[in-house]
Amino acid sequence: MVINLSASPYFVGKMKQREYVTQKTAAYFNAPIMYVNLVGAQDEIIFDGGSFVLDKKGKKLLTCQQFSEDINVIDLNTLEVWNKNAKLEAIEELRRALVLGIRDFCEKTGIKKVHLGLSGGIDSAVVAALAVDALGPANVVGVGLPGPFNAPQSLTLAKDLAANMGVDFKTVEIGPMYESVLKALNKGLGLEGFSIVNENLQARLRGLTLMAWSNKENSMLLTTGNKSEYASGYSTLYGDMCGGLAPLGDLTKAQVYALARHYNKQGEVIPQEIIDRPPSAELRPNQKDQDSLPEYDDLDKAVTYLVEKSGPAKSATEKWLLPVLMRTEFKRWQAPPILKVSQHSFGRGRRYPVAHRAREI
Repeated sequence: MVINLSASPYFVGKMKQREYVTQKTAAYFNAPIMYVNLVGAQDEIIFDGGSFVLDKKGKKLLTCQQFSEDINVIDLNTLEVWNKNAKLEAIEELRRALVLGIRDFCEKTGIKKVHLGLSGGIDSAVVAALAVDALGPANVVGVGLPGPFNAPQSLTLAKDLAANMGVDFKTVEIGPMYESVLKALNKGLGLEGFSIVNENLQARLRGLTLMAWSNKENSMLLTTGNKSEYASGYSTLYGDMCGGLAPLGDLTKAQVYALARHYNKQGEVIPQEIIDRPPSAELRPNQKDQDSLPEYDDLDKAVTYLVEKSGPAKSATEKWLLPVLMRTEFKRWQAPPILKVSQHSFGRGRRYPVAHRAREI
């Protein structure tokens, strides 16, 4: 028997690669192979376990659980297996990976509590659900941060979400802070009119408030941005990018929606209106994400193609994204650790300079 002791990092679809390599190995040695994989997480990297045994022809005889410690027994003479584990649905596999990533990150850094801004939007709703699965509702706090341009239902939906999950919910109005800081900036810097300064000021006041809660409660802030937003620079440094860990930073918007629908399969955990309403940062009147970004279906495909597959820009969306991707690298260098679930995530595995001349080529 060939025994492979492995620490193989997880990404979506990784198991197929492992099975291919081990099948070739079994055939080469004409012997059964036992593939024993680490389970747990370390910073951005997730190890999914899922150890297995193949016979000498490459047929799978036994599979251990993914994303949790497991022990199993097989008799190679009778092929009798102690426990049989069903293959996980792809979206459930992704959910378990992210939950393990959050839980191990907190356990190995001594963090007992986490919190996040609940905006009434899809990203924060999914992060909250993952955090509750990882740490339990008693260790998760949601904070509503209504500002001058939030729709009234945003706070209502955030409260409903918190109630559904059994987490404590706080509300801090940023409107008075915004007006006070804006007045000081207008006086000192001569700012006039409404611009991105006003939008980012709101995002940074939210970040300031959430970090104040970190200091007060010794709690880690979870960042809620996704990969499509990070790739297009649709995020605010020292604002919504504040935090200690970014659970969704390697997920496209479509994957975030898929997780939300998965959570609601057994009953409404995430209010359906959160899933149905158009995404918005709510930093200016009647704002929608698609005011600044391509449609998410097109953007997700472009992000996957350019970032994960490193292909040349061909479509209109890819040609729009590529220069944006290049000039926003400095933001991603300052992002929290991003849990890796794809072949090419932002963070430690990406080696691209902030200072480059690619736009001049």
